[in-house]
Amino acid sequence: MSGGIDQNWILVPQGVTDFSFMAGWGMQNQIENLDIALSVARWTRLITGGGPGKMLLLGYSSGAATGYSYVNWETQKEEKYRNVRGYIPVDMAFKAGDPAQMATACYFAGAKQTAYDGGTYGDPVFFAPLGYMAMVDPDGGSPVVPGFTNYQVAMVYGAATFMLAPLTPTYHFLAGTYGDDGLPDGFQFNT
Repeated sequence: MSGGIDQNWILVPQGVTDFSFMAGWGMQNQIENLDIALSVARWTRLITGGGPGKMLLLGYSSGAATGYSYVNWETQKEEKYRNVRGYIPVDMAFKAGDPAQMATACYFAGAKQTAYDGGTYGDPVFFAPLGYMAMVDPDGGSPVVPGFTNYQVAMVYGAATFMLAPLTPTYHFLAGTYGDDGLPDGFQFNT
C-alpha cells in the first residue's frame, strides 16, 4: 500500500491573510497529525487484509523534516504503539558536513525564528504566482528577477533551484533540460 498525506496548514484557504490562528501549529502539531494519519493507514491496511505490520515512511520537502521529527518522537513510545519500521528522507540530509550548508541552514533557522517571533506564522509559496506569470506572459520581464523573463524565472525555480539557494549542489523540484547558456529551458518529464 502506498499513499500520501499532507499537513493541516495546506488546507488553509488561499485568500486568508491573518495567520495568527496558526501560532501554535509548530512541529509537534505536525508530528501528532502524522501519527494519526499513520495509525489510520495501518488500521485500514489491517481491516482490508494487508496485515498489521509497521510501515515505511518517506518524507519529501517539509515532510522530510517532519519525518525526522516523527521517528525521533516515536522512539519515546512503547514498541507496540510505533507505526514506522523504516524512514526514507528524500531531499533533506540529517547531518551536513559542509560548512556552507550548515551556515545556510543556520541562516534559514534564524530567519524563520525571527519571523515567528514577529508574528509571521506562514511562509509564502512562490510556485503559483511564478507559474501564472510564466503562463500568461512568458516573454515578459520578471518582476521577481530583473533581467530575466517570467518563463526563465519559473524554469530556474523548478529545475535549477540550487541556483537560488545552495541547499545541495543540484537541488531541484523538477528534472530540467538546459540550454547552451546553462539555464533550464524546459522540463524532462512535463510538457
